[in-house]
Amino acid sequence: MRASIVRALSFLGLISLLPACYATVEPGPPPPPPPRQVVVATPPPQQQTTVATPPPEQPAGPEIVVEQAPPPPQQEAVPVSPGPQWFWIAGHWQWNGVRYVWVAGHWERHRPGWRWVPAHWENWNGRWRYVHGHWQRG
Repeated sequence: MRASIVRALSFLGLISLLPACYATVEPGPPPPPPPRQVVVATPPPQQQTTVATPPPEQPAGPEIVVEQAPPPPQQEAVPVSPGPQWFWIAGHWQWNGVRYVWVAGHWERHRPGWRWVPAHWENWNGRWRYVHGHWQRG
């Protein structure tokens, strides 16, 4: 029993020295603060608004004049309409710089207040001038 008391007292003696050990340690500079985290917030993408400008009333595209008359129009099978607001634009002959090639027709949405002028060839001083299809008020 005496041995256990001696052990206990010596243990308590060691514990009593611990605060002295801490007291004699010189404090160093405080640790540096953790690096700052910078968060760059980007604004959410703007909703894109598409503003439809009225189509031009004049035909668009380069002027094409050819010596040779175009072939007669081809007969096309018109596919089923995608809906009541759609109309069929018939195919037409296009000049590719060497010969005429057929451009197939397609469905186009109606544009209120506008009418479609189909692409066509017109006799112009003995030559053939291509008029691009275009929208016209009316």
